[in-house]
This record gives sequence, structure tokens and C-alpha cells, in this order.
Amino acid sequence: MATTWILALDVGQRKTGVAVGQSLTQTAKPLAVLRHPAQQLEAAQFAAWVREWSVSHIVIGLPRLRDGNEHPLAAPIRRIGAKCQEAFGLPVHYIDEYLSSHEAHARLPGAKEVDAMAAAVIAEDWLAGNSGLE
Repeated sequence: MATTWILALDVGQRKTGVAVGQSLTQTAKPLAVLRHPAQQLEAAQFAAWVREWSVSHIVIGLPRLRDGNEHPLAAPIRRIGAKCQEAFGLPVHYIDEYLSSHEAHARLPGAKEVDAMAAAVIAEDWLAGNSGLE
């Protein structure tokens, strides 16, 4: 079975955490934290990661409210997903990011930069629910 690589994003208003994950072990590695408004897409950097890791899926954390409805940030995040799909021609998947930052803090206690680890949590959650990827 071939290994599938994914690029995962934890998009915030000022920062976006980025991680790469792979299907063989269903693990992910934090890559970077990009500082920018949520509406902007760092296309050149994302393109470099897509090429470097032979990414075949993009997974983006989507915030939800406690009642299950989408958070107001979901709309700009979906626009970023649409830009990714258009730019790279890859399938974009959304996953509920509820508790991803909490899990990232648990993995990196006291760390200031948890956004990339939160993206890794998002990647691992998605991979766990999509085993058997080729």
C-alpha cells in the first residue's frame, strides 16, 4: 500500500499552523506557524510543501460552536480551502477542530507556538478516520 501524504492547517485570525501527515503510521509532523490574516493564503509556501511532501490531500480544521453550528471564522476558512483546491487541484477536507488546541497544549506544555502542533492533531484525527487511503 502506498503512503498518502496530507497537508493540514489550523487556521486562525492571526496565525496558521501547518503540519504534514502520512497514512502509513497515521502520524503527523508540525511544519510551521505562519503569521497573517486568516483571509490570506501563503500560496508560494504551500506550493513548496505540496511538492516537497507529494501531498495528495489538504485537511483544514473547521471551528464549531458548542452547539455544533459553525463558528463565524468557518466562512473565511472555507474560502481558504477553495483557494487551495483551485491552486493545487487537490481534494480539500474539513474536520472539526474542537479540542485540537487543547490537545496541542497537552503535548507541548508551556509552549508558546502550539498552532503547528494543533495542525498535527488535526492531521492525525483525519488520518485515523480515513484509514485505507492510497
